[in-house]
Amino acid sequence: MVNPAEHTDTKNPTADRMPKLVCFDLDYTLWDCCIYNNLTPPIKRKGDAVNTLYDRHGTELAFYREVPDVLAELKKSSIHIAAASRTHAPDLAREALGLLLVPLEKGSSKIAKAITFFQTMEIYPGMLPNISIFSSVTHLPLLSRV
Repeated sequence: MVNPAEHTDTKNPTADRMPKLVCFDLDYTLWDCCIYNNLTPPIKRKGDAVNTLYDRHGTELAFYREVPDVLAELKKSSIHIAAASRTHAPDLAREALGLLLVPLEKGSSKIAKAITFFQTMEIYPGMLPNISIFSSVTHLPLLSRV
């Protein structure tokens, strides 16, 4: 794993102005629901459907429309992507990230599991751990993260 604290991109002149890490919550940030309140396992993907899952009752789960492009751009820019969430269904949240397929690049037909975009995941039941945990995991000071 690349240490984001040592990240430098000599090809990108704005790299020094970009964060080294972007951390996303899951519920109502990446997708439009509270996963433990709105979905009933099992969740499944229909074939190779991009950015769409369904639960036992046919309720749809998908990233907000812009999210796949944002994840692809961050990955392309070598920015460390993290997920931090408190949820009563951490296994279901991880499963959803593992099942959702998204394009590797904007407009690309090449797809990957969404979970592969995240280098760090802190998904726990109950209270969210102190965000300072990312300093010990990523070796980045707070000011270099978004």
